Amino acid sequence: MYQIGLSCGFDGKPLTKETFQACHDVGIGAMEVSVTKEAFKDIDYQNLKALSKEYDIKLWSYHMPFSRSWKIDLSSLEKETRQSTVTYFKELIAKASDIGIDKFVVHPSCEPIDDELRTEFIKNTATSGSPLWGSSVSGVSK
Repeated sequence: MYQIGLSCGFDGKPLTKETFQACHDVGIGAMEVSVTKEAFKDIDYQNLKALSKEYDIKLWSYHMPFSRSWKIDLSSLEKETRQSTVTYFKELIAKASDIGIDKFVVHPSCEPIDDELRTEFIKNTATSGSPLWGSSVSGVSK
């Protein structure tokens, strides 16, 4: 039998006891933490862990924030933005890892991207993200 999961929190609502109860009641067994960019700073990781155990819902993955306006972008043409994004992601990964999450969803950029710049954005993502996933990505092409 397959385990069913759901990405929760992207609607701007906090991940509460009611969220976990509702997921449990319909047979959701795994959750991706995917909150709005504003809500990342307010996540109570230990509470998420406790609710996960209480309702037997695995915290399966963590959707990393991305936003050009907030300068959260691994592919940015600005080196400082890429570096600060990596630092921020390392902090979030450490917090989420502490409660058992071991999968992280990363958006390498924000659209729209001009076609003539797309290859540079892809290369920036591969280079910037390397410290996060532990290796470089070779063979990057358009």
